[in-house]
Amino acid sequence: MAKLKESNEKISDLLRPEIISSIEGLELVARIVVEEFFHGNNRSHRLGMGQEFSQYRSYEPGDDLRLLDWKMYARSERYYIRQSEIDTHITIRFIIDASKSMEHESGGLRKIDLARIIVASLAYLARNQGDSFGLFTINNENISRLSPTVHPQQFTRLLQMLIQLKTAGAWPIRPARLEDIYYPGRKEMVIFLSDMYEKENELMDFITSLKTQRNEVLVLNMVAQNEIEFAYEGFHTFKDLETGEEVLTDADKAREFFVEKKRIAENHFQTTFLAKEIDYHQFNSGDDLPTLLSGFLQIRKRLV
Repeated sequence: MAKLKESNEKISDLLRPEIISSIEGLELVARIVVEEFFHGNNRSHRLGMGQEFSQYRSYEPGDDLRLLDWKMYARSERYYIRQSEIDTHITIRFIIDASKSMEHESGGLRKIDLARIIVASLAYLARNQGDSFGLFTINNENISRLSPTVHPQQFTRLLQMLIQLKTAGAWPIRPARLEDIYYPGRKEMVIFLSDMYEKENELMDFITSLKTQRNEVLVLNMVAQNEIEFAYEGFHTFKDLETGEEVLTDADKAREFFVEKKRIAENHFQTTFLAKEIDYHQFNSGDDLPTLLSGFLQIRKRLV
């Protein structure tokens, strides 16, 4: 127990804007999170390639280029993957809600910063597993895409995209065509990070549309510690980060109402996602990042 506490404190010391605002700093945090996870588990979770050859299949974008059979290409001039009995590599698609409400801050860390750290850490682990991964960031003003691949520079590209990520506006009521972001029917893991702030069920509709029989979907709801505790006293001006609207409220009187609304919303998320077989978790800066990696690997096992 003492080792776990020491590990969490070591990681927490690095969760500072001046560290995670650079590629080098974000990579350092991701590496330490993964190393602490492996250290805590005392064993490797590296799954590796299957050893026994089973069959060939046509190459698909995002497949590991190292698995291409060049002898088959020389004979047929077509790309084939040499597939083993146990195909242990998967595709991971990260989707970040880049709306302005993700700027909400608690303890010097914004929700969007927490999302950056989580994606960087999971992508670092995915790279170690030999998985293909990509990143999509979405708001009603812009969609940024980094298509999944196992290219050696993919992790650096992902870090660069995370550093350059700018929040704006809100989540689109009617997002771009789903097929521009995600390909239904593919066997992959989709990880969606958001604060679940919505007006007309636009987030819930989008997330539930992601789930198919062939994939796994993990939703991480970014919550701030000051939201959980409603750590405000006396009269306080609350600002809607997406609309700019401000409301002056007696925080002491509003606390019970706010906490109850959050509880109802949380129950709604859990019930809806459970019915759709979507994994859902709340996450805040005080939670244990290595434990999140353990949950990620458990979900990943369903796909291999």
